[in-house]
Amino acid sequence: MFAHSIGVIPAELIDAAAQDALSLEARGYTVAYEEYSVGRWATAPLWSDHSGQATGEVIEHDEPARPIPSAQALTGINDIICTYFNVPHLRCARLFRASHGAIVLPHRDYMEHKNGFTRIHVPLITDSDQARNTEDGNCFHMRRGEVWFLDARRIHSAGVTGSARRVHLVLDFTHSTRPAETVVSSLEPPEDPLIIERPDLPPNLISGYQALAPFINAAAWRDLFFILARVHLRYDVGAGDVYDWLEKIAAESGEDRGLLVRDVERMRKYYISDGPAATETFNDIWADSSA
Repeated sequence: MFAHSIGVIPAELIDAAAQDALSLEARGYTVAYEEYSVGRWATAPLWSDHSGQATGEVIEHDEPARPIPSAQALTGINDIICTYFNVPHLRCARLFRASHGAIVLPHRDYMEHKNGFTRIHVPLITDSDQARNTEDGNCFHMRRGEVWFLDARRIHSAGVTGSARRVHLVLDFTHSTRPAETVVSSLEPPEDPLIIERPDLPPNLISGYQALAPFINAAAWRDLFFILARVHLRYDVGAGDVYDWLEKIAAESGEDRGLLVRDVERMRKYYISDGPAATETFNDIWADSSA
């Protein structure tokens, strides 16, 4: 597994940062990258480029990130960033929040960027039973306070399998910054990663959905995607397998077969190969189909 823990931040500092995260009201979150998520998933921008842009989207720029106005009072979070991390190489800081079964869909990052970033996660609020991350065919839990490098160029996903709340501090550094170089102060030693052993895929689970293919149309398509995208968080399959399942269902679908076959191709490009800058969104393809 390419993702790995670098170390652990002391619990009392994580406590203060978690209180900051809880104090951030809903208006501090944005709908950035909403096409990548399902359910109660949101992003809160904290540090950004010198313009102070607060969209939650990540842009490549050449200056160290700095707190946007709404984040300047978040002393617990800012103390962790300034004490432990390589601020001259930092380009963005955000919170990722999920609850009530929310997930981010299997995807790869940085495809719309020239270079991309080195990404670090620090869980502030989490649940060892329900909060999960995946990378290719691996499933794991990031413990509270652990500092994790996530290789976002690999197919990955994350979320909660129940009603629990999950809030991560996410830091993006220049692409040339090696994971170990993102940290400038000593951390507590990392534990062995908490790998989640998922049961085998039930033999009739996917075939049951495939049997419904003749009845699947455009109106049900997005909901089906969201259902199947969660399977890998519970069962031992790869994060990207959902696109293979959808391809088979689209090929056997009924009235909207042409549209659904086209949309599987679009989804593979959007989430896996080309990225959002070069590919249509869900809303675009539905608008095209009704024009």
